[in-house]
Amino acid sequence: MAKRRDDPLRIGEVAARSGLAPSAIRFYEAEGLIVASRGLSGERLFSRHVLRRLAFVGAAQRVGLSLGDAASALAGLPSDRAPTKAEWSRVSRAWRAHLNDRIAEAIEQAERLLKNLQQRQQPKKQ
Repeated sequence: MAKRRDDPLRIGEVAARSGLAPSAIRFYEAEGLIVASRGLSGERLFSRHVLRRLAFVGAAQRVGLSLGDAASALAGLPSDRAPTKAEWSRVSRAWRAHLNDRIAEAIEQAERLLKNLQQRQQPKKQ
């Protein structure tokens, strides 16, 4: 029987579609980043919208944000349904400001490091 679009996904299906290990998915669930219901036999069942949330977490990690940062951003989105375009836009605006702050901090740190290295390379005056 073919799966319907609104049928829940088992953890193996989420793992296959997201590229994450089942253990990572269970960890993200335990951390409150995603939500699962339980089937009759106790298996985890996920709504398809968790794939977007997992992609969001992955994107956050790739740009150097912590799971806490991702969790804070996701806290502003519904956990029981796919967010609307307006909800994603709101989170995106807040995320952009946070990323801009992180970029500015990284640039400042790089400039301090380069200045320090340049000072160490200058010959000592006698």
